[in-house]
Amino acid sequence: MQTSLNKFIKKRATSFILLLILVTSSFAILSSYLPLVDEDRFSPKGEDRVPLTTWKFKIDPNKDGMEEKWFEVDYEDSRWQDVIVPSTWNLEPDLEWYKGLGWYRNHFFIPDAWQASQSDELINVHFLAVFLKCDAWLNGYYLGNHRGGYTDFSFDISSIVNYKGENILAVRVDNQLYNTQIPAISFDWWFWGGLTREVFIEKRPRLQISDISITTKVLMNDLALINVTCTINNDYNSDFESNIQLKLLRDNILTYSSSFDILISSNDHYRWSKTLFLNNPKLWSPENPNLYKAVVSVSVENKVHHRVEERFGIREIKRKGNALYLNNRMIFLRGFSRHEDHPDYGNILPSDIQYNDLKMIKESGANFVRLAHYPNHPSVLEICDELGLLVWEEIPAWHIPPETLSNPKTIEKWAKPQLKEMIQRDKNHPSIIIWSIGNEFDTMSALSLIYVRKMVNYTRSLDNSRLITYATNRYQGDLGYDYIDVISINAYMGWYTAEINEFGKILDDIHKYNPNKPILISEFGAGAVLGKRGEGKYTEDFQVTFLKGYWSQIEERMSGSSTNTGYVVGAAWWVFADFKSPRRIHSQIPKYNLKGVVDQLRQPKLAYFEITTLFSTSPNNSKTLRSALLFKSDTTLELYRQYSCFKNSQTQYSRIQILEKHLIYTSIDSSNKRKLIFDFLKTAFETIAFKNIE
Repeated sequence: MQTSLNKFIKKRATSFILLLILVTSSFAILSSYLPLVDEDRFSPKGEDRVPLTTWKFKIDPNKDGMEEKWFEVDYEDSRWQDVIVPSTWNLEPDLEWYKGLGWYRNHFFIPDAWQASQSDELINVHFLAVFLKCDAWLNGYYLGNHRGGYTDFSFDISSIVNYKGENILAVRVDNQLYNTQIPAISFDWWFWGGLTREVFIEKRPRLQISDISITTKVLMNDLALINVTCTINNDYNSDFESNIQLKLLRDNILTYSSSFDILISSNDHYRWSKTLFLNNPKLWSPENPNLYKAVVSVSVENKVHHRVEERFGIREIKRKGNALYLNNRMIFLRGFSRHEDHPDYGNILPSDIQYNDLKMIKESGANFVRLAHYPNHPSVLEICDELGLLVWEEIPAWHIPPETLSNPKTIEKWAKPQLKEMIQRDKNHPSIIIWSIGNEFDTMSALSLIYVRKMVNYTRSLDNSRLITYATNRYQGDLGYDYIDVISINAYMGWYTAEINEFGKILDDIHKYNPNKPILISEFGAGAVLGKRGEGKYTEDFQVTFLKGYWSQIEERMSGSSTNTGYVVGAAWWVFADFKSPRRIHSQIPKYNLKGVVDQLRQPKLAYFEITTLFSTSPNNSKTLRSALLFKSDTTLELYRQYSCFKNSQTQYSRIQILEKHLIYTSIDSSNKRKLIFDFLKTAFETIAFKNIE
């Protein structure tokens, strides 16, 4: 064995060394794929924060918590389960299907550094998300409740918190689904219950900047209009002569500055707006995701009371006829829908997996991602801003019955609050170009049309700078097309019904009766089991056939083609990664929707490589740089899948750590490491060719 190994190395030493350098550099590059995302971006800007991570937890299937007063300070919780928040109980094997009540209790102390500023500060408890409903108590006092599982909310605890002793925060969470709420019983992703995103206590000044909104228009390539609107709250009992300062920076270089003086009355708020022109702006786009920073401060007698920073990009999205324009240039959207889901983490994805997912989407040649079917973790939007991925963001009005949608209580208590919280949280992200009010509800019903009218109008009142839509599978019978900017179609002909080649005819029929409105394919897809080959459904080969059949019909109708007569402005494959769903009990892999181009561990299927080829020929895809692998055998494809799994996953099957640019296989005993690495390099050298595509 040693002799043959020496011969191999001697014969191909130069090539082997080059390959070793290439692979090593790939692993070095990989370390850049694992950023520790700055959590300070994901909360209102400018205040001190302390994360609450260690909690006590207990399920409450018999609803004993209220009667036994599990929220009281002196309730004994020492025998409850210890959990780390973010947390979901549905990752526990015996609680996988549990829908009901769960209680969390946290014991915390106010930092000593906060003690001296009690009279000048406010303290909030801030939840980034709780699924689905919750009630909260602090030191036995009821704080309030929240509905909706994917947006953040806060409670003011300034008058309740104990500055010098222990505080007890109790939260009752309910992930039970009903048809009177949004989302409802019909549910095609997992109902991950718990404190599913971070929780903080936050210190804020009583004279504070409580909101900042930034909108931009691209007047010409060398001229942009920027509007900055701020709200300043004064929670003191005194008036203040204040100075407001606004700065715009790019790469920490000042590009604009102004200041002015105002009087802010006691226990009141002041709202101001500044519109300015910026010459020679660096525009944000998928090819060049340039970012700026707005810095706003409020001062009294030359002392800064509050300062916030907000990142933004200068870009404008518009619809003209049957085309979409980004920064006055026609654009075609190509990409994927994506769920926040992983077998090891539920919907609590670590930042490296979030980043790697979106990086893999970007490297496919995509410029667009639909965040299905709910607001994702705030870090996802930050990453999309940085990578240059255009975003569709949606509230989880999925398959809601018409009688529920049209009910004023549903709209006012469930739909509008979730929409408002989503837009309030994410309005300054340049990546977001589409707000969606839901998915596949019955838009052939006049009752659902009540919801469409009200929610579209409400969305425009909150933000009229982006496109508004919903995803439909009602086609010609949909009653809501007149109210939305883009018709968005979910299409599965050839998978659930009809034939693949009927897809184009359905598009033409919709266009015939809506000739002045563009069409976006919001979903199209077919399932495949990783490694299953052949001609039938759930094979990787059929998934590729489905993809190619649809794409050819999309290309014939593509807006931005050489004839400029197309009306299809984009398409998003359903879905990027396989995900868990309670509706898929009888799937080829039970409980999983298998339409991903990568499996649940992010191992690529054949369709991922095919869609990369198709995206590379789409309009507006010039200057896309990415690495491509030329596969010469099924063995090579399987090798790349294993490498991809090592790169993108932290599972028990393929766990990796990046430490000082060295790859450590932590789930493989040391005696096998050398052989595994050598076999990988040897097989890679013989079967894989790397090249750059420009």
